[in-house]
Amino acid sequence: MRLLEALRPADPPGPHECGRCLEAVRAFLRSRAAPVLSPSLANRPRTAMRLIGTGGTASILGAMELGLTEFDRARLEGARLSRGQVERHLERLWGLPLKERRRIPGLPPERADVILTGVGIYQAVMEEFGWAEVSISTRGMRFGAILDPAYSWESSGG
Repeated sequence: MRLLEALRPADPPGPHECGRCLEAVRAFLRSRAAPVLSPSLANRPRTAMRLIGTGGTASILGAMELGLTEFDRARLEGARLSRGQVERHLERLWGLPLKERRRIPGLPPERADVILTGVGIYQAVMEEFGWAEVSISTRGMRFGAILDPAYSWESSGG
């Protein structure tokens, strides 16, 4: 929400505003997140790690991808979105006026404003850290990791 308030995109937002959003997130990731995460990411094979998306934005992106008109935990839990799918949602959402975003199946009308920066954050994280996909967990990160069949306790050190 703070990023949305700082950017104050027009309605409809333009491509340059989407670019500003992505650059703001990338700058944050490079200056604040990468110094903390990079050592851990460098020491583990990518196959041993998964990006788990929790919270509203991840669930909304999954619901939009699945065309859900109401929340369906069984279909959302463990669903995966590729970087390409996230990018497609980014381009679509940043090209629509608020009125049209409010009519998208899976996107609650009251979240049609803040979804812009939410999808920008996922896109930038996936690009900056090389994630090919994000797994959705409606119940939290630990729950998502436990249910992910590709997650290996042996490879995690757990």
